[in-house]
Amino acid sequence: MSSSRHWVIVVNQSSGKGRAGAVKQQVAAALVARGHSFDFIEAIGVEDARKSIDALLVSHRPIEGLLVIGGDGTVHHVVKSMVQSGKDLPIGLIPMGNGNDFARQLGLYGRTIPELIGSFTSDAPITIDILEMHDQIALQVISTGFDATVSARARRMPRAIGSLRYVLALLLQLRALSTTRYRFVVNGITREVEATLVAIANGRNYGRGMLISPESINDDEVFEVVIVGPVSRWKLLLLFPRIFSGSHINHPLVETFQATNLEIEADTIAEADGEPLLSNPLNHRIATKQLRTWRMA
Repeated sequence: MSSSRHWVIVVNQSSGKGRAGAVKQQVAAALVARGHSFDFIEAIGVEDARKSIDALLVSHRPIEGLLVIGGDGTVHHVVKSMVQSGKDLPIGLIPMGNGNDFARQLGLYGRTIPELIGSFTSDAPITIDILEMHDQIALQVISTGFDATVSARARRMPRAIGSLRYVLALLLQLRALSTTRYRFVVNGITREVEATLVAIANGRNYGRGMLISPESINDDEVFEVVIVGPVSRWKLLLLFPRIFSGSHINHPLVETFQATNLEIEADTIAEADGEPLLSNPLNHRIATKQLRTWRMA
């Protein structure tokens, strides 16, 4: 490969429990071995990364693509910055987060650094869908209602709790379980529903592999809307474990439908890819937009 192909490696130093530094050196070595050049953007946290990306994208230097070392939150903010800049650079993800749901969707999770860099430098990028609302984006899932309140509570818990944070947050948030009135406009048809939660899914999984929408694929130009109707605390506890296998979609309290665009109104908060998205009330139009990236079989 020609050394004229130049990459930017974005490193979230807070990802991977301190392993990001070692991983970035492996990525750099793999690029050099293939005759490529690169620059680093090193940041502490996703907001720092976003500011650095914003500065990069206003430059005019030719860039082959962005290689992101981090998790769902890091890649979410990188893509958001790129979309807002109007640039069209492919993004390759080296997963180093807690959930890695976007990497799972693309078949990148569990791959070695040489495998990933080999694909990014040799294979043509593919085009996938992402979700866009005004100036916000989502790669995998927009969660609203009870789901979003649980995620927000889990994020406030100490990181030392690890993967149990979501389960503990769910149990604590059950005390405040309630429903939300949603208004949808789909293909010109308006409907209202009372729901415990509504998830708008571009990908299958969220929350470290939970299959909220097992039939979702991110290159079909449609997304799935998953509605969990009014439910008691006890029934919700029984339903929750089924999300890990995706069998919850067959439950009579769960409804799913596809859409290419959706207007949604509700007095609730929303999160995208586990990141805070919108404060209530929610009143936005959701549609698909495209992103170039890589998928491995």
